Amino acid sequence: MSTRSSTNTIQPRISKGFSLVELMVAMAIGLIVSLAVFSALSTFEGRKRTSTSVNDTEQAGNYAIFEIEKLVRNAGAGITQKTDDAFDYLLCNLAASKSAATILPATPPAPFNNVTIGTAGVFRLAPALILPGQTTPGVSGQASDVLAVMASASGRSEVASPFQAAPTATRLAVFSNAGFAANDIILVARKGGLGNCLIQQVGSLDNADVNNQGLNLAGTHYAASPGGVALVSSDFCSTATTPAIASVCNVLNLGSTTNPPLFALIGVGDNNTLFSYDLLRVQNDAALQIADGVFEMHARYGVDSNNDGRVDTWASATGTYAPASLLAADGSGIANLCRIKAIRVGLITRSDLREKEDVGDATITLFQDLPAAVQHTRNLSGDALKFRYKTLESTIPLRSMLGVCAS
Repeated sequence: MSTRSSTNTIQPRISKGFSLVELMVAMAIGLIVSLAVFSALSTFEGRKRTSTSVNDTEQAGNYAIFEIEKLVRNAGAGITQKTDDAFDYLLCNLAASKSAATILPATPPAPFNNVTIGTAGVFRLAPALILPGQTTPGVSGQASDVLAVMASASGRSEVASPFQAAPTATRLAVFSNAGFAANDIILVARKGGLGNCLIQQVGSLDNADVNNQGLNLAGTHYAASPGGVALVSSDFCSTATTPAIASVCNVLNLGSTTNPPLFALIGVGDNNTLFSYDLLRVQNDAALQIADGVFEMHARYGVDSNNDGRVDTWASATGTYAPASLLAADGSGIANLCRIKAIRVGLITRSDLREKEDVGDATITLFQDLPAAVQHTRNLSGDALKFRYKTLESTIPLRSMLGVCAS
């Protein structure tokens, strides 16, 4: 009998996993992929930030141009009347008060605190003016132009109403007060004169005598002597004893406290911000922000040199078109003032994002299609080149001045 013996064969247990070399290779591949993904995301995010910043700047610039156009297109409305070959109100010296404090002539707040319209301390009535280099934005550090725009906003009575008799300190006697209402802002001036003109306010209408209607003066913008100029004085017919003499004085409706007249300054201030300021401070006492991202603003006049109603040449606000020349107290600048048929505005906008590399142009030129003498060139260097810039331009017709000098 044979005996079978069985033996159990023990198989060695095989460990499963990665070797050190395999782990190192995997980690290296993962690191490379991570770096590639991070680089792609970083590039994408950088381009996204740049694109967003440029788009925001472009939108802000377009909005700034829109707001400037809206204001400038109305320049001169209701205040460029001409009778008997004489302009009724142009170049009169504005005097105004608010709450018994003088606001014209006065120093406006920043960024307009260095603004002068022709002569320091004098604000003469004019439809639209370029005040060259009268603000210095903090970011730019270079002089930037200011626009001064003036217009009536009445829409009810933009024909002057002559005096019927001498005024008192609180009442204007007129032939008809039909075009006026309580709280209206009015202008009082001698017809065709270049002297003082006063901003006043209607408190109520006086219709007690149909043959002697009146405007009772009261309100925030009323003062017996705004800017130190007395309402009851020879400048405003206080010595008139007959209607014929009194009729050389007029009262013009400019608007109201809810629909204020346009007496505004527009310019660039600190932080790349475009500001406006209401010279009459009807609704706001401070300069108001219009748009961000505006680096500089410059402007040129479109001039009708041969009185055919068309722009023939372009001029900087210098020489005969400097504010002091246009607004000379003797009226010698009126002929050139009324030849201005358009204003061309150029904005340089700048993005908020500072890039790592130089991305801006070293030279920026506005008005490139105009003669070299009226172009504006801005040179940039250093850190300023790490920002992106864009230029926007608009030619704005002065509708109220298109035919005023045709004769």
